[in-house]
Amino acid sequence: MNKLKLLVISTCAVLGLASNASFAAGSTGGNLDLTLGITAACTVDVTGLNGNLGTHSAGLPINGGVKIPIGDLSITCANGVIYGWGVSGGSFFSVGNNRLRNTSNTSQFINYLVETDAGRVGDIGLNAINSGHSDHHTDPSATAVTGVAGTGAAQTTALFINPTEQADVAGTYVDTIRFTVAWP
Repeated sequence: MNKLKLLVISTCAVLGLASNASFAAGSTGGNLDLTLGITAACTVDVTGLNGNLGTHSAGLPINGGVKIPIGDLSITCANGVIYGWGVSGGSFFSVGNNRLRNTSNTSQFINYLVETDAGRVGDIGLNAINSGHSDHHTDPSATAVTGVAGTGAAQTTALFINPTEQADVAGTYVDTIRFTVAWP
């Protein structure tokens, strides 16, 4: 039995299991990758809008003088975010008017308004959130929509194009407008 005891003590000493064993100093660690996504407080979705205003006869009121429905603008803002939105004057804006330009005869234009059921919508410039008035439209009836409270869900608004004059020159008329949402 003494031989067995001696063998166990010798093995422990060799393996460093004895009570006076020492270990080399060192350290170890592990990394954790952090990711934080920040999204805009609001988004604008124009996929519900249709910019094809149809075909109309020259010399007659466009669409019989009735505004043309173009679909729903959808804005989603985080719950509680107070926002405003508006529409630009377009590529051919002039003296308070959005204008469609004839692609063949570029000196020919048709003035139009962008409207909701509540009336004309103007551009949301730098001061529009606070004042409610457009920075670019000279017509005081063209104002941005302001003071809307986000709900976290999409909020939609029906939009219309209201041509304000007839076209006397045949052709294709075009414009590009931009919808902008802003929040403080």
